[in-house]
Amino acid sequence: MLYERRGCPWIDYGHLRQFHLLPDWSNQSKEEEQLTFENLTFIVRNYWRYGYPEVLLDDLRDHRIVQLPSCFPEARVDTITLFLSDPDALRMRIAMRNDGWKDEELAIEWNRAVQLRPPVRGEVKLDVTSLTPEEVLLRANEVLSWRS
Repeated sequence: MLYERRGCPWIDYGHLRQFHLLPDWSNQSKEEEQLTFENLTFIVRNYWRYGYPEVLLDDLRDHRIVQLPSCFPEARVDTITLFLSDPDALRMRIAMRNDGWKDEELAIEWNRAVQLRPPVRGEVKLDVTSLTPEEVLLRANEVLSWRS
């Protein structure tokens, strides 16, 4: 929905990684995941080179979010990181997924790490526990519009 609202390129990192995933959704190697991340940074720079000032990225693991500002030191990187403050709400959302990924414990671990680490440069953390997708869209768009 944010992609439609903003009218800019959108890259789902999970789709980039799918070429490097085993059927059980684990990465084949750290090297392949690193290659995918380097490809992502190249793609973003290419969009900028062709006049697209804003590129939406999603499905980044937390350690990649932390790396974004240093990957693009020449650019302003606005990051909106979503988390749920209620682990039971997270479990419920994972149970409703239909994409094959159902690792509750790993999701809870990632979610906790996002909440505990300090924000990186340009990051806004957004607790979406009680928000509808439409409310998340409005809040994310407000953050990006305010920073534009």
